Amino acid sequence: MGQIFHACAYDKEKKICCVLDADKFDANCYSYSGVVNSIHYLLRQNPYRIMWCGCYSDKVNFIYGDCRLWKKLDVLDEAIKYFDWENTKSVKYGGYLINHTQKQAVDLADYCEKSNFSLREGINMVIDLLPILTETGGGTQMALYDGVTGETTEELAGKWCDDLLQIVDELPDGYELINCCFANARSKMTYCYKTFGVNEKGYLLNDSSGKLFEASFLNIVYGSRGASNYLKMEGEENKISGKPVPKDMDADVA
Repeated sequence: MGQIFHACAYDKEKKICCVLDADKFDANCYSYSGVVNSIHYLLRQNPYRIMWCGCYSDKVNFIYGDCRLWKKLDVLDEAIKYFDWENTKSVKYGGYLINHTQKQAVDLADYCEKSNFSLREGINMVIDLLPILTETGGGTQMALYDGVTGETTEELAGKWCDDLLQIVDELPDGYELINCCFANARSKMTYCYKTFGVNEKGYLLNDSSGKLFEASFLNIVYGSRGASNYLKMEGEENKISGKPVPKDMDADVA
């Protein structure tokens, strides 16, 4: 059946928490998800420790063990209104996600630009960075099952788990701005094909500068990345596909 996850935002000192059923990781890790909306909303109000916890490796027993002592939050309705979800179908990717524990930060607009893809015509979305940065149960490999782009930073998976996070408008002094991107290669391929097209030899472009799109397979067990490939596009319109061409055979692509 697959592992079930819970999204947890909590303040250990104040005994305040929001624990949400996030289903299977790759079902509720996207920008339109109500669970993602709730956690983003909370982090735009106050700092919280965040954990996207898989039931196979439950690390939030300190909440369940003393559940009567914690104040439980339910902010979905407020989050939907705050992000105007009925019209945007997404959380806001503006400002900075900051990690008070590690003194690091991610530019949310930059993350969205690198990671977004097309759900269907006219609607873009992203795999949200919070589930991957804070997960405990190996869900990242499922979200990136179809491979990763050259820009994807899958090595960051789980590195912010249980850290004190917050979303703010301005980057605080003394915080390191890190590169962060989580993009499924197949979904991003479709977006780039529709947005940037191909070069004169039929190879997929990554952006408007003429840079070629790169993709790699991700080992589902170990999370290690395979060889990098360019994609030579084949087919017509909605039946388009990308033929992997090893990057080290790049004499023919320019």
